[in-house]
Amino acid sequence: SLYSAAASRCVKACRDYGRDGTIFCYGQTGAGKSYSTFGDVLRVGAAVGPDSGMVQRGIGELFEDDDPDVTRSVTFYEIFKERVYDLLSCPAGPG
Repeated sequence: SLYSAAASRCVKACRDYGRDGTIFCYGQTGAGKSYSTFGDVLRVGAAVGPDSGMVQRGIGELFEDDDPDVTRSVTFYEIFKERVYDLLSCPAGPG
């Protein structure tokens, strides 16, 4: 799978050795970046399966060990038209 070839080693290094890792998707519009990243969003459920994307698989692998003494964090950015968007932040409310 694409996840096994492109992302699993990075996620395991973060989980097992405390390293920082980056998974970067780049390409033309319509090339399949969103599908590879998120999977088939209409079919993906709570469990990781064949329709899951790299995000679901990576989060599942990163947090499969529930050691309470280990702190893990994830950031998720989108760069579009030379602007950076933090996709995990809450948008500012009115006022």
